[in-house]
Amino acid sequence: MTFSARHDPIVPPHVEHAAAHRDAELLARARTGDSAAFEALFHAYYDPLCRLVDRYVRSAETAEEVVQSLFLRLWEQRETWTVRDTVRVYLYSAARRRALDHLKHERVTRRFREAAIADPSLVGNDASAPSVVERLETADRVKRVRDAIDGLPDRYRAVLVLRTEHHLTVPDIARILGIPIKTAETRAARALKLLRAALSR
Repeated sequence: MTFSARHDPIVPPHVEHAAAHRDAELLARARTGDSAAFEALFHAYYDPLCRLVDRYVRSAETAEEVVQSLFLRLWEQRETWTVRDTVRVYLYSAARRRALDHLKHERVTRRFREAAIADPSLVGNDASAPSVVERLETADRVKRVRDAIDGLPDRYRAVLVLRTEHHLTVPDIARILGIPIKTAETRAARALKLLRAALSR
C-alpha cells in the first residue's frame, strides 16, 4: 500500500468537531471488537499519519511500516485503548513517538554496524547496512518547500509540519508535542518567518 501525498485544506471547526464525534463512536465500537469500525479509523488516518512519520524517518516504506505496526498494536490492545483527548490527537502523538523510537533504534543499529565493520568478531554475519530507497517529490516547488522545512531547527519543523501539512490546531499541536500552547504559537510564528526567509534565498 502506498500512502497519498495530497494536502487537504484546513478543516473548519464544525467539521473537525463532527469528525471528533465520529471518531469517538468508532473507537467505542472498536473496543467491543467491531473490526469494521476499527478499519474505518485506519482508513481515515493512515495517509496523514504516514505523511507525518515520513517527515521524521525520510522513507515512505518505513513510514508505512511504522503506522501499520501502530494500528496492529492498537487492535491487539483495543479493549484497554484509552484516549484522554481526541482520537486524532492520540493517533498523531502515538505515531510521532513511534517515529522517534524508530530513529533512536536506527542510531543504535548504525553504531553497532560501524563497530562490527571495525571488528568483525562482533557479529557472525555480514554487517553491511541495507540500502534505503527514498521516495522523492517530483514537483520542483513542493521539493523546494519541503527542503526549506527540513532545514529548519527540529523544534520549529515539528510545529510547522503539524500545522501546515496536517492542519492541526495550535492547542492540538501543543498537546502532541507536550509543550505549552503559548510556546506552540511562538514556534509556529517563528517557523513561518524562517521558512519565508529560506524560500526567498
